[in-house]
This record gives sequence, C-alpha cells and structure tokens, in this order.
Amino acid sequence: MNAARLARKWSDAKGDPALMAEALAEKIDDPATGLVSRDFLRAELTELEGRLNARLAQLETRMVEIETRVNRVEIQLGTRIAELETRLLWRLITVFGIQIALVGVLVAVLVQVLR
Repeated sequence: MNAARLARKWSDAKGDPALMAEALAEKIDDPATGLVSRDFLRAELTELEGRLNARLAQLETRMVEIETRVNRVEIQLGTRIAELETRLLWRLITVFGIQIALVGVLVAVLVQVLR
C-alpha cells in the first residue's frame, strides 16, 4: 500500500470522513495493495470448496471401482482356493487308497509266504 498516496488523498479530503473512508476503500480495493476483501475471500473459498467437492466425488468413484476390483479378485481367489483344495483332497484320497492297496498286497504276500 502506498502510504504517501493515501496520506495525500486524506489531506485532500480536508477532514471529510466520507472522502477519507472512500480514499481508504480505494486503497484497500486496489489489487496492488495485496489486500483482499471479504467478498473476494468468500468467492475464492466457494471456488476452492467446489473444486474440493469435485475431487472428492472423483476419489469416491475411484474408490468404488477399486472396491469392485478387490471384490472380484477375492471371489476369484476363493474359487481358485476351493479348486486347489478339491484337487488336494482327491490326491490325498488317491494316495491313501494306493497305500491301502499296497498293504493289502503285502498282507496277501505275507499270508502266501507264511502258509
């Protein structure tokens, strides 16, 4: 803010409060001062809020997409695990069956040898 210019305008106002206030308001509204008005701040905050809300909506949409993908992966993993468990069970049953058959053969051989 250029204080000399403001002082000159106040001097020109010759004590008239309305002119002094007008000079001060001009300086405050002047973009060169770096000061901002409430209306400017409100507009900036409203714009910022709008951008944040839009970004949040994008993130929420993306989150739903990610959750959907994770759910699909969980289902696929569950299915694959069930398939693997079934295969493992059948292999265990097969190995157990082979062991029983071998024991049967050994018993038969023993019976034949011991007769």
